[in-house]
Amino acid sequence: MKQWQWVKLGEVAEIKNGSTPSTLESDNFNGNIIWITPKDLSEQKTKYIYTSRKKITQKGYESCSTTLLPINTICLTSRAPIGLVSISKVELCTNQGFKNIIPDKKELYFEYLYYYLKYRTKDLIALGVGTKFKELTTPILKQYQIPLPPLQTQEKIARILSTIDDLIECNTRINKELESLLSVLYEMYFIRFDFPDTHNRPYQSSGGEMHYHPLLKRAIPKNWEVLNLYSRLDFERGKEFGKEAYLQSPKSKHCVKFYRVGDMIEGNSVYIDTSKYAKLPFCSEGDLLVSFDGSVGRVAYGINGAYCSGICKITDKQGAVNQAGLFCIFNDAHIQFTIHQYAVGTNILHAGRAIENLILPFNEEVFLAFQHKATPLFMKMRENKILNHHLASLRDFLLPLLMNGEIEVGEKKTKR
Repeated sequence: MKQWQWVKLGEVAEIKNGSTPSTLESDNFNGNIIWITPKDLSEQKTKYIYTSRKKITQKGYESCSTTLLPINTICLTSRAPIGLVSISKVELCTNQGFKNIIPDKKELYFEYLYYYLKYRTKDLIALGVGTKFKELTTPILKQYQIPLPPLQTQEKIARILSTIDDLIECNTRINKELESLLSVLYEMYFIRFDFPDTHNRPYQSSGGEMHYHPLLKRAIPKNWEVLNLYSRLDFERGKEFGKEAYLQSPKSKHCVKFYRVGDMIEGNSVYIDTSKYAKLPFCSEGDLLVSFDGSVGRVAYGINGAYCSGICKITDKQGAVNQAGLFCIFNDAHIQFTIHQYAVGTNILHAGRAIENLILPFNEEVFLAFQHKATPLFMKMRENKILNHHLASLRDFLLPLLMNGEIEVGEKKTKR
């Protein structure tokens, strides 16, 4: 750490602003130029960005003051919200919600800066100015000081953290593929009804008998029932204690993780002190959670702790349908449609009324046969997700130690 000097960011990097073409002119949009907004960063789970939801035309690009940025630019959101950060892996431009940092390659390694800014998100938020909306301005960011170890040390720090992030991204990609396989398998059994019949042939495609069901408004196999999930499953709703109860880190042995709807997908959480609140509902890694308030229809698994009132823990009263089966059921397009159909509210959606109206075609024997095939795929997904939680915890533990120079990563000195 003795070798590390502190420098102003503007001394070792160039900072570029973004801009938005006029939205009144439709020919400014739907082009081929990647143009990212803060929403693109809020929706992605990896540190690199390759594309955008919206793209602009050459005319749109030339009509505003946005700049085409080189690969390995650090894209930092400067408002709504401040502090989301990503690394460009293609040439792109941004809207005005960014400060785009182009490091001097001789002084500053781009991935080191990425991790440092992620480590100092709270500092960046505190630097925001403005009455209605806080914004991180270019002059303030240029004056922001960062520690600057030797370039080789910067690269080693980034390599350690990148190795962990690469493992997380690999597991995430594997899980996406496994989830796609589950979706294909579920569709074969319960949408196309081509589950293996008694002669191991696809049921409907081989002429299996079907009959129209008015509740579902579609044909289903003969002798199947229409199952109301409320009659078969338990929906254990969580509890809400208000923001004043949230802790950002555990303060005592009585503190447990507390999941809100927004925490479900990533597995992030705040903490809550169980000694102050009685009868907390808990979930384990083997439970399935579904949101019925806020961002309704979210499905989560592999998390451990207490959870808020916008979330229900789902279990089968008979114990036959396991976590894998429940995961597939609640990702069923018709079930998701029903949850969203019953969602009401102006600021926050509430879909509790959907719980008693969730129906699907069901046959116990066929479903258990499907579940037998689906469970190994799902268990691998859960294993990967839990591993990612541990890897993320390790990265977050190492990050401040590396950035403060408390872990030595420089070249070992050799005697001559």
